[in-house]
Amino acid sequence: MPAFYTLHSELATLPRTIPGVRDVRWRLALPPAVHEGFRLFVEAGLASEEPVALPDGTRVGPRDALLAVLARLPGPEGPPRDVEVLDVVAEGSMGGSPARFLARCTFRPQPEGIGAGPFGTAVPIATAARWLAGGRGQPGVRPPETAFPAGQLLDAVAAEGVEVTVSVEERPGRGSAE
Repeated sequence: MPAFYTLHSELATLPRTIPGVRDVRWRLALPPAVHEGFRLFVEAGLASEEPVALPDGTRVGPRDALLAVLARLPGPEGPPRDVEVLDVVAEGSMGGSPARFLARCTFRPQPEGIGAGPFGTAVPIATAARWLAGGRGQPGVRPPETAFPAGQLLDAVAAEGVEVTVSVEERPGRGSAE
């Protein structure tokens, strides 16, 4: 699916928390029909919070009206079938040699009926909450990349059912290291 650049917190936090990071980009891939539906809502003004007057003089925010109408729609039939994939690609050097890092987390629907999207959002948060409640980690607000050791967090979410793969390879033509 085509991916689109969007705003996300990592754009602001990663260059400040990881030495040497200079360029961070976040892209989101949505099915074309979903993307076009969002585009239609925005172009029609239905994402606006600016109230408009109805013929009877009542004023209503288009976004509020849209959300109220969408809330009346029935939910999907049957179990969730979505899959969510999160890729992190970093290029730089390792041990003085050019290297490329790829981490991929694949989220699938859960037997309890939780879709991949909600599962992918909830499992790292639930893991972090359990750790904090158990005294693991420092209290306070911090970017996710500094809150816990990344490898330990990846191991923990993998134990919850997330498919995690991590590889580091030298740039093409220079061999490979896992």
